Amino acid sequence: MLAFAGSTRRDSLNFHLAQAAAREAEALGAEVHLACLSDYPLPLYDADLEGTQGLPQAARAFKALLAAHDVWLIASPEHNGFFTPLLKNALDRASRREAGEPRLVAFQDKAAASCPPRRAPWAGCVACPCCACCSTTWGWSWCRSNWPWDTLMRCWMTKGGCAKPTWPGGCAVWCSGRFASLRGCARRAEPRLRLPGECAITFSKARRGDWNARGVTMTMVEVDDLTLEGLAEAPEARWQKMLRFVGWNEQAREDASRSLEILLQRARELVVATYDYLRSIPETAAILGWEEEVDGAHLEERRRFFSLWLARVLGLDTSDEFAHYLFRAGQIHAGHGPRRIHVPPEYVTGAIGLVQASFAQFMAEGGMEATVLAAANAAWARYLQVQLDMMLFGYQVAREMDQGDVSVRIELYGRLRALTGETAVSLRVQRESPVAEALRKFFNYFPKARKEALEPVWRSVERPDASWVEVHQVYVPRHAWRVLLNGRDLAYAGGFYQPRLKAGDVLALFPPGR
Repeated sequence: MLAFAGSTRRDSLNFHLAQAAAREAEALGAEVHLACLSDYPLPLYDADLEGTQGLPQAARAFKALLAAHDVWLIASPEHNGFFTPLLKNALDRASRREAGEPRLVAFQDKAAASCPPRRAPWAGCVACPCCACCSTTWGWSWCRSNWPWDTLMRCWMTKGGCAKPTWPGGCAVWCSGRFASLRGCARRAEPRLRLPGECAITFSKARRGDWNARGVTMTMVEVDDLTLEGLAEAPEARWQKMLRFVGWNEQAREDASRSLEILLQRARELVVATYDYLRSIPETAAILGWEEEVDGAHLEERRRFFSLWLARVLGLDTSDEFAHYLFRAGQIHAGHGPRRIHVPPEYVTGAIGLVQASFAQFMAEGGMEATVLAAANAAWARYLQVQLDMMLFGYQVAREMDQGDVSVRIELYGRLRALTGETAVSLRVQRESPVAEALRKFFNYFPKARKEALEPVWRSVERPDASWVEVHQVYVPRHAWRVLLNGRDLAYAGGFYQPRLKAGDVLALFPPGR
């Protein structure tokens, strides 16, 4: 094994990391050579200079060093999101072909691991898009994870039948052949991923991996994955996106505002007529519990709720706060209100249609000119349809909270209690679901809590059939936030994906200092 750092700084943390890995491997019987790039002083690559003077002697020596070792361990810092120019220049020089040499002679049939020294979920990942591009040119495949080196992964190296644990590493793995995503393969629960040649990656249910190349086997264990994927978009983001989509702009606002005086004059009539109509229809009367007699207190609550909504509608409210109001209205219709009444989504859709029809009738009876009336109807249709989308969005998220065969309790502390209005929340998940599924439902249901407890990060995904790195957003707990499952901190007990939930489990979300 060859170990070296992508830095020549005195007291470089990465060089100390390479030293520690080398000592660990040597103590267990591995043959390790610790190199320093300062022993191979190389000017920046210059094709004209190489054409007249040939390959520098230091480049030949470094290329021979790489070629002589089967496995490389590279500890490199990141400079502005890339691996260091020092490392890139050294590898560029080693890739140069001299007369009579095979192409990329120093890089063929090599395995390498990079380990970041930082203790952070994204450590070592920022430079991966650049690394992926370079590895394609050099004939490698770039396979990486964002596991922090010191706690989140251990590589066990076996050669000649003797188990030899070597370095802890956060680990990126290069191997000859096509790219294979360790994390992606694990998430899809594929039992084996074949690579060209003698390479294979195997995952068990515990998401362990065995990687074999040229007689060397490394088993990689991922633990403490604290990322959340697949969260729904925030209500305010969806609200503004849909307003743009339907063409709600200043002109549409102006068109709708020309009808406001007429609609305001008949607002009370609309409120009264709406609930008279709902209790006259057997299906909606049954939903509201009014088949035989109308509950006066319940009717007054409904009218008040409808009046508040109508006032904001006629005020042409497009604020983010109104988006959350509509999102919550959808949750209430899903049976998550004080009276636990479930209103099926088709009746929510129909009610918005009735309001839009009433608006059109009132404007026509108000004597509006045909062209003004048409423009106002179009504007109200845009605005009300986006509101319907927001309510159905909240409805869907609330119904997901009720789906599953086991109940899980989530206890809340600190500002989460003020943001949610709850000290604890119960939700349902499928038996043996990962903790991430319960957290995803919780943070979808309480999007304001997401801003308090989570921060977004960007993850790159390299696919074997794509020329470009794909980037998508995931979430991780903010600094010093803790998630406990039955009293055990998941940062040290398997993360969000290894523990499986069962009936009666209790999750607890603790802010810093609790």
